[in-house]
Amino acid sequence: MDSQKISQSEKSSVHEVLVNNIVYREFKGEATGTRDGEDVTIVTHSREIGDKKYEVVQVCKGEEVLEENINASGMTETEIEDFVNDWKENFKPVFTDNE
Repeated sequence: MDSQKISQSEKSSVHEVLVNNIVYREFKGEATGTRDGEDVTIVTHSREIGDKKYEVVQVCKGEEVLEENINASGMTETEIEDFVNDWKENFKPVFTDNE
């Protein structure tokens, strides 16, 4: 992504749930830009449980994923599995008509 330039066209959403005094936060974002002269979309999806974070960033051209980076904040495979299970069990946001 060395020659990438992000445009002003960005969309994002954040949802938070408090469970047993622990914040569960989900961020989804999308931005458009150029890379090597081609239009691309940068999609970011992150989930946080307290101070643990799992984030996936994809650079896409149309439906094709050109690049994918995963950051699991130093978690081991077992910790990632526990994180995913914890997320599935506890992240149950309530959406309003505006979302």
